[in-house]
Amino acid sequence: MFKNEYILDLDLKFVTSTATIQFRRGDTAVLKFRLYDNGIVLGANQYDKAEITVSSPSGAEIVDTGKIEVNDGFNSVIFQFAPLHMIEVGIYTLYLTVIKDGDRVSAFPIKVRFYDNITQEDLSLLDIIQDLQKEVERIQAQLANGINMSELGEANGVAQLDNQQKIKEENIPDIINNHLTQPMRSDDGAHGFYITEDGIAFYRDSTGAFLECNFADEPVEL
Repeated sequence: MFKNEYILDLDLKFVTSTATIQFRRGDTAVLKFRLYDNGIVLGANQYDKAEITVSSPSGAEIVDTGKIEVNDGFNSVIFQFAPLHMIEVGIYTLYLTVIKDGDRVSAFPIKVRFYDNITQEDLSLLDIIQDLQKEVERIQAQLANGINMSELGEANGVAQLDNQQKIKEENIPDIINNHLTQPMRSDDGAHGFYITEDGIAFYRDSTGAFLECNFADEPVEL
């Protein structure tokens, strides 16, 4: 079979350092995973099922299975994308989970990008920016939904957001509030500065000493 295939070495203990894989939508797109655990090859008897979760740019998820091939006692997981897996143009996130007797272990996610055609790929700077923007928006949404505020005694452990999707003031941890409200007019100063009652400003240098802010002797070029 003529196909576009990537062979990936995934270690369950480490983040995979690879550039975003790219396929054209509609092509025969195949990923072949060779699995390790802290540098040690996972043998044929260490897992008996492989599960692939495909998360699209819009956040929709499809869970599918990978085919396990055994060569010389070494397992490889083969996953071929179906049309259902590449409906959207953009960056997808894939999660590989291996299963043995009900126990599940997942590798760190990888990124796969699908584009429409060669012409678009050649002129795709705007598309890449839009893909990255979607990725940032997804991360922001995840952070907004998962901010742990258990130290504030929230019943569900999640901070409440206002109508602008910002954390309410009463949900901001005290350590941040105290930092933001530090008075400038104090002997300790705030953020490396302090101002005396006479209005003279001082800054903290690299040694920790406060020095008076003065005008430069010579013009400063910007």
